[in-house]
Amino acid sequence: MEWYKNLYLGENAAKKHYKILRRIRKKRLSNAYVITLPSNDENILDIYSYNELLWKHYDNRNLFIVGLACGKDEAVELTRDIIQDVYSSTGAFDVKKYVMSR
Repeated sequence: MEWYKNLYLGENAAKKHYKILRRIRKKRLSNAYVITLPSNDENILDIYSYNELLWKHYDNRNLFIVGLACGKDEAVELTRDIIQDVYSSTGAFDVKKYVMSR
């Protein structure tokens, strides 16, 4: 996993992001959701429960995490905010290009 240096944080995740990141580093279960760059060209972003990323299936996947949220609802809101930010800045929905240029 790679982390975006300007990581987007949901409102609740911002309050306790150090605790969440510590649990992630220790590979412990968490209610965190991560927003990643898309796994295919048809998506804008992907949302994963962090607990799902503990499965062996994800060991060899190179995920680039751009956002961190507490709970699914917050993850959806944060995804909307990221897309809105990208569109406001570029006039397009190419999140991957925007993130990689920063």
